[in-house]
Amino acid sequence: MTANQPPKQKQKQPWPTLSDVSGRPGAVSALQQLSSIPDSRSPSSTGILICGPRGTGKKFCARAYHNSLGNHHLYLAAANSIETGDLYRFMLCRDHHDRSTLLIDNAEKLKEPLQLMLSTALSQAFIQSPNVPDARSYSLSVEPFTLILTATDEHNIIDRLKQNLCTSLQFDHYQANTLAEIINDYFHRNGLKLEHPQLTRQIADRSKNSASIAIDRIANTAVEKVRAEDRDLITAFDVAQTLRELKIDSLGLDETDRSLLKILELKESASISEIASSTRLDIEDLSERSEPFLLKTGLIKKTHGRLSITDKGCIHLKNTV
Repeated sequence: MTANQPPKQKQKQPWPTLSDVSGRPGAVSALQQLSSIPDSRSPSSTGILICGPRGTGKKFCARAYHNSLGNHHLYLAAANSIETGDLYRFMLCRDHHDRSTLLIDNAEKLKEPLQLMLSTALSQAFIQSPNVPDARSYSLSVEPFTLILTATDEHNIIDRLKQNLCTSLQFDHYQANTLAEIINDYFHRNGLKLEHPQLTRQIADRSKNSASIAIDRIANTAVEKVRAEDRDLITAFDVAQTLRELKIDSLGLDETDRSLLKILELKESASISEIASSTRLDIEDLSERSEPFLLKTGLIKKTHGRLSITDKGCIHLKNTV
């Protein structure tokens, strides 16, 4: 870049559509039918639940569904930070022209009173006035809206709320071949070509069967690298360099995963909370990301709530630079 050239700006990603959702034909079909119902935009509020492990494309699918509805606004909220006042503002500070979508991530962490509030808004189109005894005469009407909940575990979502949802979708981890197709679609949407078709499978094999790792971390980093050099071809060197920069090894382990293995190599056994308290590692990353994958791959084992490294885990550490 010369002194007279402005810095390259990161291109804004277009809103996904349901046709961009790969590897989920059943979910896409169900959501297409739901969004094509003639009265889906008018008479009442509607809600859906998308449930599955991290990295299975729940939020991407949720955004695509919102886009298919043509709603005016999308409000994003994390369940563990939402308060009653936030829901009141969303429910009441809109007019009848503003059909909006409320997308709540990690909905299993949503407090029960808020779940009840959402359930009532969906089923009866009103909410209870704040600080007023339970009586219908003190209720406030709610304009129609669309509720999308994403969750890793639906057991903490109360039955009353689930019963008032239009549909519930269950996602599982992607198979490597399916994930490779998703990666290929992502590169294609960004107008990029590949030096070899096998590069998408190489990325998929390092992604723990997770679309968020494959796309948001690996593929997106490679795209930014290529665009910074004003190229439209992703090479094997680009992919290899990206994996090195992200410190993702041959099994897809990152620094947090390897740190967990190294700690267990020095201990006979330990719980996740013990490891988190004695290190700077995030307990949520350890329990929701690292532990499940390391157990699945046989690098660690779990006995009575305590983790220990296996021979396979020791060998992997020894062979990983």
